[in-house]
Amino acid sequence: MKTALSLYRAQHIGLDEIPRQFSIPKATFLRHLKGTNKHSNEDNQGSGRRPVLPPVLGKELVEQALQLEKMLFGITKGSLQKLAFQLAEKTN
Repeated sequence: MKTALSLYRAQHIGLDEIPRQFSIPKATFLRHLKGTNKHSNEDNQGSGRRPVLPPVLGKELVEQALQLEKMLFGITKGSLQKLAFQLAEKTN
């Protein structure tokens, strides 16, 4: 995408030729060109889901889970999900 944008901005390749050469949908290219892409841009290549919890809360959740593990409480996936939900509710 960076290459396509730089070639278009330098006026080496036209708007109709870019999608064909780089196999990019024209609407996607225009969205990146205008800078109206919601999650990713030239600097930030976001792929996958966006995190629900901020990194600070994620670290806190890990610390709580490790503390429970040290106290010999069995942590299941469901109990960890409940703990994450409670933490998210508490912060919002």
